[in-house]
Amino acid sequence: MAAVHFSKHVQCELHHIYDSSTPAIGVGEGTTPSFPDWLTEVTGLSFAQLQKRLYITKKFGIHFENWGQTHSRFFHRFLPFGRYAYHISAENLSGLLREHINSTHLDRRVTSVKNDGTKARITFEEGDSMSFDFVVDARGFPKESPDDVIHLPWLTTSAALIRKGPPVPFRRATRSIARHFGWVFVIPLLTHTSYGYVFNEDLNIASDVGMDFSKLLDDEGVVSDGGERLIRFPSFVRKTMFDRRVFYIGNAASFLEPLQATAISIILIQIEAAKFLIQTRQVMLESEQSLDQIQQTLSEQIQKHVIRISMFVGWHYSMGSRFDSEFWLNAVNTFRSATNRAEWKFLRSEFDIHRDASRNISESELGLAPEPFDLGVFPGPVNVMPQAFGSFLETSFASIGYGTGVFGGIEQNTDAVR
Repeated sequence: MAAVHFSKHVQCELHHIYDSSTPAIGVGEGTTPSFPDWLTEVTGLSFAQLQKRLYITKKFGIHFENWGQTHSRFFHRFLPFGRYAYHISAENLSGLLREHINSTHLDRRVTSVKNDGTKARITFEEGDSMSFDFVVDARGFPKESPDDVIHLPWLTTSAALIRKGPPVPFRRATRSIARHFGWVFVIPLLTHTSYGYVFNEDLNIASDVGMDFSKLLDDEGVVSDGGERLIRFPSFVRKTMFDRRVFYIGNAASFLEPLQATAISIILIQIEAAKFLIQTRQVMLESEQSLDQIQQTLSEQIQKHVIRISMFVGWHYSMGSRFDSEFWLNAVNTFRSATNRAEWKFLRSEFDIHRDASRNISESELGLAPEPFDLGVFPGPVNVMPQAFGSFLETSFASIGYGTGVFGGIEQNTDAVR
């Protein structure tokens, strides 16, 4: 994504270094509405062409099932009504983007990236190295000490079991299904459907989760392809995203659990910021120290943006689910205790302002119909000021608040399924 973006927008000699022996995670990917326009812009391909290559279906929001206590299911729509994102094949995306990169391609494994402030040196597995003016590091989760990252304690999930099934009729939204041990995402692509059971590996073992996973699929009549993968992940944001000549993006910079499919939207912000910093250093005559201050300020802004998004995602757990289980009790209590810690007070106060302002939006304005399958009919626009907390407007707060029952005056998990 960074290489194709720079090919279009940065005047530079570009080297695209990747290791083809390292496969993509290969989970069907949900995106946010910023992605379709970007994908069309960098590839120049029509929707029909993109759909053929990436098995795209249009995503109008997220269909929540069994979250909270008020609705057995509710719909978080993208606003304004009619906006959409994509479900895409992550396995195919990198290959498609590579075709539109104007660069020197190097299929090699990088073992280290060192930064001396004026150049960045990449060392390869074979022992040789190359120096560059700038390096965008997207090699995945950081291996540095815990002091280099901020852990996001209100996100308690740490693993997912991934399975694949046949295409399904309902393809206009991602389903998010609360279960005993966590929740299951259902991402409907044109050729198949991706399923993932997200859980906390500190509380539950994969074999128990797998049995509940099988029960859900059996109940829905889904015959999977028989394969299953376990993916482990942290929830974090790096303290320094831009280190003078090295820019960290993607999983090297941050990772949030997939509940609101925010990963790609965050990457687009990181890429645009890196582009700005490169162009700024290329044209400005100020001292390196002044440019470093710009870089630090931008890094802090993106860091807070990611933390805000993570807090909104964590808020989904605050009313639990229709399952009275160790996972949900821990998730509820952890969100409440972690966000009230002193070090998060400034963001929690900001969060509360947006949450409380969203109560002025009536439930009837949001279209939280329990059967939101006819997505061709939309209610009228909601008249609210577009004040965002991370990526989320007050209408999103209202959708989740009403949908989970936070705005219904329910304070206890009183309607649990044991």
